[in-house]
Amino acid sequence: MNVPRETICDAVLALLATAQLDGQPAFVTTSRKFVQWDQVSESQQPAQYLVEGSEHASEQNSYGQTKWRMRLVLWVYCLHSPETDVPGTLLNNLLDSVEAAIMPPPGQPQTLGGLVANCYIDGEVLKSVGNLPDDVQSIAVVPFTIETGI
Repeated sequence: MNVPRETICDAVLALLATAQLDGQPAFVTTSRKFVQWDQVSESQQPAQYLVEGSEHASEQNSYGQTKWRMRLVLWVYCLHSPETDVPGTLLNNLLDSVEAAIMPPPGQPQTLGGLVANCYIDGEVLKSVGNLPDDVQSIAVVPFTIETGI
């Protein structure tokens, strides 16, 4: 790998930590140490947890350097009031803030400051917006792909 995995993961988390909602930090908690939603208190939410997933290695050329495709997964948690809030509204706004934070300049890849070839949201985003009458917890699972380059 061109850059150590820990450096890449820390850079993605640092970028996600810049997410803004109404001019304020979007998340109270940002971490790489996964905590299940029912263990995250109200005062710790909205929360985002970045966890490592799979890695795929390939070698396009016979130069000996491996190109890596890393998968990271972002778990997003937030609470809403079933009496006053539309389920999913805050979660949607948080997902928009995550997308804005990771967005590179138009027409360019997100290189995490030159560490990787590209970093982007990639795949199906799973959402549970808390539609049941007493369900106040909303959750999203957002897949990211990070490509190292040769």
